[in-house]
Amino acid sequence: MKKKSRILFVAAIVFVFLTSNCVAKSLSNTSVPASVTSTPVTSPTFTPKPTRDAGTVGSDEALSNGKDDGNDLNGFMWQGKWTPGLPTFETDLLASPKLVEGNVEFYSPGIMEATARYRGFGDYQQYVGTVSLMFAGDIGSKVWLKRPGHDWEGAFLVVDCARRNDLYGVIVYNGEVAEVDFQTALRWGMVTMGYNTDQYVKNGNYSVVDYAIPGVLVSKVDPTMLTGNEQPANLMDFFLDRVHYQQINDWRTMEYLGGTTWRLYDKNSSQTITLDPQNPK
Repeated sequence: MKKKSRILFVAAIVFVFLTSNCVAKSLSNTSVPASVTSTPVTSPTFTPKPTRDAGTVGSDEALSNGKDDGNDLNGFMWQGKWTPGLPTFETDLLASPKLVEGNVEFYSPGIMEATARYRGFGDYQQYVGTVSLMFAGDIGSKVWLKRPGHDWEGAFLVVDCARRNDLYGVIVYNGEVAEVDFQTALRWGMVTMGYNTDQYVKNGNYSVVDYAIPGVLVSKVDPTMLTGNEQPANLMDFFLDRVHYQQINDWRTMEYLGGTTWRLYDKNSSQTITLDPQNPK
């Protein structure tokens, strides 16, 4: 009986393994149409400039501080890596360069769309998709994306940005330039799911194929207007050259009012800031 039980047990394992491989293969071949069809645009290949070594950035602060003492103003640990401080609101209100290259990740189902509605972007469905860039100053703008080996896609509407306490980490350590909505991630093959898309999205039942795609170009300029001589900026260099860190606690809240206008407020004060699209803070 023991020998027979072992044989049945092994047979069950083999069956599950073969079945799971078949399911994985069928899911990866599932075609999920985009809600809006993008117009492919062929363009020249860009060569990024050399960048700093992200692994060494912040090491001096980590060594001098010794450990995270709970005071974000003199640095803190971010996902196990040292961050030298909390960027100011002015840093958060920067806007990305017109052309950057780096890693692109994705949002969970429904989150980007909910963010778009919350911020008053009622027309977000008219775009190929929605994205989050790194800076708050980018919200409300349009961008085009180009994966390695693919044509340009767009336009995408920028509806979100990184949190201030994540800003250093996602740019310096993760090398991010953008995060796309879940439907775009599905169309790009970053995730797979079952045939009943609406039901599976609702239940969050999906599998991750690629958490990030490297070498993606993000352009604020319609790619039909690019000459091919443009040099993609390195966002980490751009950020580290401009970042300022808070020296005192600032408990204000930042609220998007539409267009390029923001409000910084607390219970005692309120300040409205309108960004110049040509010369962002």
